[in-house]
Amino acid sequence: MIIPKETIYKIIYYGNRAPSSHNAQMWKVFQRKDSELEIRINEEKILPYVDPLNREAWISIGAFVQNCILAAADLGVKVDVDFKDNFVLLRFDTSKALYTYPFIPLIEKRQTVRNTFTNNKNNSSKINRIISDEKEILFCDIKSDLATKIKNLAIQSFTQQLNNPNKLNELAEWSSFSTDIVKKEGISSFCMGLSWIERFVCSMTKSEKFMKTSFFKSGAIRSFKKQLKSCSGYVLITSDKNSKYAWFQAGRILQRFWLNCTANSLVVHPFSQLIEEENYYDKLKNLLENDKEVQLLLRIGNVRKLNPFYSSRREMSEVITQ
Repeated sequence: MIIPKETIYKIIYYGNRAPSSHNAQMWKVFQRKDSELEIRINEEKILPYVDPLNREAWISIGAFVQNCILAAADLGVKVDVDFKDNFVLLRFDTSKALYTYPFIPLIEKRQTVRNTFTNNKNNSSKINRIISDEKEILFCDIKSDLATKIKNLAIQSFTQQLNNPNKLNELAEWSSFSTDIVKKEGISSFCMGLSWIERFVCSMTKSEKFMKTSFFKSGAIRSFKKQLKSCSGYVLITSDKNSKYAWFQAGRILQRFWLNCTANSLVVHPFSQLIEEENYYDKLKNLLENDKEVQLLLRIGNVRKLNPFYSSRREMSEVITQ
């Protein structure tokens, strides 16, 4: 059965609400047939310095596809996923649609929260219940020795990355401190968890110049330490090996988990530096008592009030190629 164009548009629209590293939105959608889409990495939106293998780009594609699957189910459409070497094929079928939990409201509500979390000691049982069916997810309570070791390594890797000119410049290119310019992608000062005073100082200087200052670096490290301390714990999303398909699947797992957290009033903040910095990733692997590859690190907890500013998204005309 042919799927109405309006329905396909809605599915892509909600797919486009997926998280991505630096909010770079690395996906590009090609309309192949009336009921078939091809999803590829947008080569203009990749991060060659922090993500040279496109690992995070494939994770982002996976999150995009998972959003499409869940939104489509809400709209009465089943999605068949066919993973190829360099793209993902989505086929739609209304004859096989099954009713599911309404995910579209969760997709709309989900956001990356970089603020300081409230340290709710009663979240461990809730988090363990959420991940009970996901064998690739590990939860590390903030009170554990492992969490302390992860936190220390994360701070060291974050500091190392801030002192890498290429990686810092790349972050600056995807950041906007201006109060006048609204970008369709990247990270705005409103979504960075900054105070109004910090946003004001940031807005007085161009991103590239400001982010090279010791003021920015020391403030960023100080904020990162607070972030890592103020949460219920860390979540690790793993895979058996490193491959495009494993990265893609990690993105799907991430989005399922994140939406479940949203449904349970939990907020999530990914931090990737410990995985991106190879020397520190090796140290992280040595801490774990298995041979798994860690694809994502998240801090999880609660906030008293959600940020009213959501990450911007590109126009659909920039996402879809007919």
